[in-house]
Amino acid sequence: MPRRDAHAGPTLLVQGLADQIMAPASEAACIVAELKGAGSDIDVCSLATADHSNVMDQHFHGIAWLESVLAGGARAECDNALPLPACTP
Repeated sequence: MPRRDAHAGPTLLVQGLADQIMAPASEAACIVAELKGAGSDIDVCSLATADHSNVMDQHFHGIAWLESVLAGGARAECDNALPLPACTP
């Protein structure tokens, strides 16, 4: 489990919901829950059709998010039509 300073700034987790290597419910959602529970500021971009091999094709979501954080305004968000499922360890 990654550890981070809750005061280090926001974090974006991009997750392909079709990922069979880093499963959305048993891994990504649990990481998000634990980091949020520790006070970290986490945004999630869940991509319905992305899997482990092609999630980086969606890098423009991360770029838009980072640019919005650096600009200090409202953060860019993904569509998240299908949200990250609940943590099921």
